[in-house]
Amino acid sequence: MNDDLQRYLDKRIVKARTRTVPYILSRFVQRNMVLVVFSVILLTSLITGFIAQSIQAQRAEIQAEIAIKQSKKAKQAQSEAEELTGFLVDLFNLSNPERASKKEITTNELINKANDKLLAINEPTMSDARFMHTIGSIYTRMDKLQKAKIIIEKSLLTKQSKLDANDDEIISGITQLGLIHRRLKNNDLAEEYL
Repeated sequence: MNDDLQRYLDKRIVKARTRTVPYILSRFVQRNMVLVVFSVILLTSLITGFIAQSIQAQRAEIQAEIAIKQSKKAKQAQSEAEELTGFLVDLFNLSNPERASKKEITTNELINKANDKLLAINEPTMSDARFMHTIGSIYTRMDKLQKAKIIIEKSLLTKQSKLDANDDEIISGITQLGLIHRRLKNNDLAEEYL
């Protein structure tokens, strides 16, 4: 009995009592409060650190994906710009006095040449399709609606094969065709597009 009393005062397990897990744990905690508190704080810190690191890893992964997409877009834009530059250089070589047959080339002739060159492409790229749309818009402003319709249709077909159906470029092409058909007095076709 004296031994159990001393054990109780020392916050150790009393022999006269039934040994259950909660009782043993409570005595251990009472005896080693500083160690238990330190362990709980350490464990909480580790778990919190792990969670924070996981969140940071997810954020870094998302940022990396965004950076990759932006890099691809930048490379695509650069490629399109280089392609357009090459196209324009070829086109304006027509007006070069050293290469041309000593006659001035009009803006209409340059636009017609660009139109012919673009329509001759078997598998146009997106930059070709965008340039076709631009030429079609110029023809529309010049009231050359048949030529505008043909090149805008080819531009739209290319874009529809490479973009989502609700992409702004496709919607712009459809609207442009509707306006052309309205000006050509093809009201039924205009209604389909608009």
